[in-house]
Amino acid sequence: MAVLSQLTNQVRLYGTDCNQTEMVLHAIDRLKLDDMKVWLGVWIDNNQTTGDRQMKQMYNILEDVSDHSIFKGVIIGNEALYRAGEDKTQSEQELITLLTETRQEFATRGYDLKIATSDLGDNWTASLAAV
Repeated sequence: MAVLSQLTNQVRLYGTDCNQTEMVLHAIDRLKLDDMKVWLGVWIDNNQTTGDRQMKQMYNILEDVSDHSIFKGVIIGNEALYRAGEDKTQSEQELITLLTETRQEFATRGYDLKIATSDLGDNWTASLAAV
């Protein structure tokens, strides 16, 4: 993080497994990188167990961090549609549902964070962009 902070003031994470988010937040705190911001990543794939675990961990992290200003936002899914293969339509609808539910849950919890997804440009549709 010390080296990265010399090049950028933002870091994007791709998932919550292996305590990667907690370790990055700890490093930012210990190094006193007050200008560093984190895009919290949530890995989504076709394994429901993985998705559920990642989402639960995201909520746990957000509950544990009292000052959300460290976060630039949350990115749910990383090329989830690209990796979906033949079943893009169903995967897109599941991703839209997940993004919508997350926005609703953030509003309920009072979290004022951007929620986004990341995918290849040719996988974006008007429906996904509207979320």
